[in-house]
Amino acid sequence: MTKMRFVFMMLLSFALVLALPLAAQDDDEGAMSALVNVGESEDFDAFLVGPDGMTLYMFVPDDANCVDQCLANWPPLTVESADDLTLADGIPGTLGIYEREDMLQVTYNDMPLYYFVADEEPGDMMGEGINNVWYVVEPVMIYAAHGHEDFGSFLVGPEGMTLYLFVPDDANCVDQCLVNWPPLTVESADDITISQRLSGETGVFEREDGTLQVTYDDIPLYYFINDMMIGDVNGQGVNDVWYIINTIGTRVTEEAGEYLVGPNGFALYLFVPDDANCVDQCLVNWPPLMVPVEGAITLSAGLTGEIGFFDRDGDLQVTYEGLPLYYFINDASPAEINGQGVNDVWFLITPDGEAVELEGEAAE
Repeated sequence: MTKMRFVFMMLLSFALVLALPLAAQDDDEGAMSALVNVGESEDFDAFLVGPDGMTLYMFVPDDANCVDQCLANWPPLTVESADDLTLADGIPGTLGIYEREDMLQVTYNDMPLYYFVADEEPGDMMGEGINNVWYVVEPVMIYAAHGHEDFGSFLVGPEGMTLYLFVPDDANCVDQCLVNWPPLTVESADDITISQRLSGETGVFEREDGTLQVTYDDIPLYYFINDMMIGDVNGQGVNDVWYIINTIGTRVTEEAGEYLVGPNGFALYLFVPDDANCVDQCLVNWPPLMVPVEGAITLSAGLTGEIGFFDRDGDLQVTYEGLPLYYFINDASPAEINGQGVNDVWFLITPDGEAVELEGEAAE
């Protein structure tokens, strides 16, 4: 069920300008005013909390795949009925229900919500980043959604709906185009909130009618009229001018440290002899990270290297700090790094754009 697996995770650092008030406390019981509220901490300007003020989390592999011992460690936020769903004022998005065998789990923008057993008091977020799959949830206007089976991670709006760029844009989408591709708009630039896990810069483009359209790295953002549900990407590639904006992130393991991963969560590699000298069978074994147009890829928080593009017969291979990026055909899951050190020329990539060296290896 793609929609349930379309779980949200936010990548890239940016200052959050958030005007969401903290929900008022109930003087009698110490409970918050709604089922789902907003908390604040030194690490996050805003994040979702339950009625008791405890931090709520998302699970990246989710099609509600957290079961058995997982549920013991990550208890779900549940309700008796959908009538109990209440969202504090000012929080974008919607609540829903995921029907488990023996309980009704609360979802936010189709994302099942969980607590973490090691959090002891409000403000604790001991579960943040565990196993690179558990994350606190930010209630913001623009964030990266992860887990789509075809397109991996990409930017979405406040209700979780897919955002698109328009290739000919200097805001040249007008009239019927705007009917088919409604812009993401705000009353004021101060209303824009962006995930702290996204490094791009937001702004506004003033249209002729005075409407303020939101931009990301100077790219105007649009929805598509034929996307009906969270996870729909029906606008991708329409007329070869409409595209989603994917994200490059990082993964952290004890063995390899921090290294780059592609939109699908799989490890990315550099090729030591590269001036894009990987061709023919090499490209079969080491598929390049490609995008249809410049602007269709962005970086997660903490990645300060420069994104570039290498033209392969009219298609664009993504580069990071000048290094063409590749996957490895024998990596069967995001956790695998089977390409590391192959032939002493293939290596994982650090956020600084250097080859990862494991114990006993030496990158040339």
